Amino acid sequence: MGNIKEILRLRIKKENEKRASYRKYIFNSHLVMFLLILIGAIMFNYSNWLNKASNFELYSVLFSLQFLMAYLLTTLKVKTYIREADSIFILPQEINYKKIINKLISGTIITKLFISIFFISVSYPIINKLEFSIFSFLSYFLSIFITIIFFTIYKYYKVFYDNLDMKDMLIMFFVYIFIVINFLILPKVNFIFILAILIFYNYKKNMSNNINWYGAAEYDKIRNENYLKFINMFVDVPINTTKVSRRKYLDILLPKLSNNNFSRENTYRYYYIRAFLRQENTVFLIIRLLALAIIFVISFKNVYVSAVIIILFNYLAVIQLIPSYKRLNELIWSYILPVDEEIKYKSFKELIYKYLLVSSCILLFIALVINFNFLNLVILFIATIMASLINTYFLSKSV
Repeated sequence: MGNIKEILRLRIKKENEKRASYRKYIFNSHLVMFLLILIGAIMFNYSNWLNKASNFELYSVLFSLQFLMAYLLTTLKVKTYIREADSIFILPQEINYKKIINKLISGTIITKLFISIFFISVSYPIINKLEFSIFSFLSYFLSIFITIIFFTIYKYYKVFYDNLDMKDMLIMFFVYIFIVINFLILPKVNFIFILAILIFYNYKKNMSNNINWYGAAEYDKIRNENYLKFINMFVDVPINTTKVSRRKYLDILLPKLSNNNFSRENTYRYYYIRAFLRQENTVFLIIRLLALAIIFVISFKNVYVSAVIIILFNYLAVIQLIPSYKRLNELIWSYILPVDEEIKYKSFKELIYKYLLVSSCILLFIALVINFNFLNLVILFIATIMASLINTYFLSKSV
């Protein structure tokens, strides 16, 4: 029992130290300062919006916030810290390991409670303006609180002893949504959380007595991969499970096949484009970052905020894309083709520069559609030029 506790303690310590090192690089002084300014801008705009928003807008935003909360509470993965080799080396100690499982549950419950408290706190000014009774609000909060506890326990037991599938996720998500709908439409006593209790006990009654070692190990592996993919939007992290797929819908972006693609000057240009479109960690990293920037531009509807977002997007994107050059050059085809390093540098820089220029133009276009005038056009154009200079500087210094 003591050895199992020590193994688990070391795994938790190692993971926490690794994540702390990533946070140290992400939350540097410049980003912290930007986030403080951003939070202040959000609070200021949120306060102004509350004063002039209609009931329809208030209900729409309130439901959207609670919908997002339900999604996060449902998709947040539990931590098992099980590895594939445990099915062999720790299997004789399975009884002792079961005693440790209960200690892992409390950490996830606390995290989910913080998420729910954050979203409910952000939503409270809207709830207060819509004049919901304090009794219905407390009933709603209690329902969410109890549902989080039982669904977290349910998810842990499904992961450890069975297999957590999409059906389970949908059930949990819709229970959270029903609690929200019940609160918004029938703001009285909320008893839908009883469904969570019934679902949990119905499953536990038929639960297996043996840990699903392989399933729990695969689940924890996916949890770590998803975390690294998210962090990879900000800092370069080692992801050893890069997947390559056809993605026919992106083939339109590939140059049409011709002899010119394989000329000495264009060979690497063509291969780099293919690699970016087929390499999952790269293409979806940039798509997520661009989508996040678009959401901020649309949400704030402020030309100065949009200008800062265009510059920040280019800075984050170019910092993340530069390490791809080294990873791509480690592939075997990089050593087969007899092409000078200078041509490879030029092809890679050209690809990154064109992509970031197109992305900046998309953000500029969206910002102008929201609020078009000549002054805004000048400000956003200057921001795009500054972003282009940032890209040129980092590409020339880092590649």
